[in-house]
Amino acid sequence: NTAIAQRVSATLRTVGKWRRRFLEGGIDSLLDAPRPGASRKLGDEDIERVHALTLESRPDDATHWSTRSMAARTGFSRASIHRIWRAFALAPQRSEMFKPSRGVHRSTKELEQAIRNYSGHSHSNPKPLVWHKTADHILDPATRLYKRTLETRQ
Repeated sequence: NTAIAQRVSATLRTVGKWRRRFLEGGIDSLLDAPRPGASRKLGDEDIERVHALTLESRPDDATHWSTRSMAARTGFSRASIHRIWRAFALAPQRSEMFKPSRGVHRSTKELEQAIRNYSGHSHSNPKPLVWHKTADHILDPATRLYKRTLETRQ
């Protein structure tokens, strides 16, 4: 474990945890485990409904949907509407005849599949994080800004 930890720049505890998970459950046990916290309140059907309403209809009293008008129509929070629109790169306020951005997933299933493909690829060939800059090089701009700030106050 020590050699592996040094090679991948991880702690002994982390290497031990991942090796134990692999021995207990095989390669599938290395996928992300459920995270703590509240579970999703909106299901796939709810997200599909917001997506479809955004693309296929307009509010009666406006030229495009706003997060407030969509929230009032669906009964979901404005924050939920905003998260859904951001996940699908929907921005109905950007043009008169609204169209989704190119390369956007048309359904939650499509988005989930793209995420699975991406994570499957990155899990199949993991690489450790390697810093290419020194700490001094990274902190240099912050140091210059700090010095300038001090100079302007005097």
